[in-house]
Amino acid sequence: MNKKIWIREIEFSDIKTINTWRNNQQEVEFLCTNFRFINEEIDQEWYKNYLENRFENIRLAICSNNKELIGLLYILNIDYINRNAELSIWIGNSIDRRKGYGEFGCKAALDHVFNNINLNKLYLKVLETNEAAVSLYKKLGFKIDGISRESLFKNGKYLNVLEMSILKSEF
Repeated sequence: MNKKIWIREIEFSDIKTINTWRNNQQEVEFLCTNFRFINEEIDQEWYKNYLENRFENIRLAICSNNKELIGLLYILNIDYINRNAELSIWIGNSIDRRKGYGEFGCKAALDHVFNNINLNKLYLKVLETNEAAVSLYKKLGFKIDGISRESLFKNGKYLNVLEMSILKSEF
């Protein structure tokens, strides 16, 4: 384990920080989701729902010694029959990006899904315009499966979304 970065399951105390990130339009800009205002009570209910449905989703926090919560790492829609799941990662503040936290989180996710829960495939969606993320995923072995053309509307224009995946045999 890296002494400066570690992974843990998200906690109720993280909701305030997560809600702050989600309500900052600039921080949501590179995600495959539309911006919308979300009050903290809604995020608290979201967290309670997660606790009741943990079998198909794993929601983790990326933490550092000098700053408790720096990012989120989700393994979603776990399909134990077909042995695949979706990866979602978010470094919440732009000042924490390009410091290796995302790579650390992705490697931790890959190790966990392939070596602990025995999945065969991990897939994700990423904005075609998010060149840093696309580059990281390729570096880690993800392949582009396809392009969903003009499938996300942000800031007055439609954007392409890349669909990428990695197989256990490629890890």
